[in-house]
Amino acid sequence: MMAHPEFYKKDAEGKIHPPYPDWTDVAELDYGNADLRRYMTDMLVHWANDFGVDGFRCDTAFTVPSFDEFMRRIMPGDDWKQ
Repeated sequence: MMAHPEFYKKDAEGKIHPPYPDWTDVAELDYGNADLRRYMTDMLVHWANDFGVDGFRCDTAFTVPSFDEFMRRIMPGDDWKQ
């Protein structure tokens, strides 16, 4: 969070906050930030290519706007749905 505070949503006081009040262990990402989306995509590709990771757990995919679109940038087609 310190390296990229612009990747997070902030309240009226400028403080980073959770996506839901009871999710106190996470911060809400600002998916409107194109740099954040690019960084996330780059990191997924990095882990897949450089370390052979062949899957990612997406417990909160419902919080990612246009999740289908996001995944298609990484893996074209419908293979990612398996």
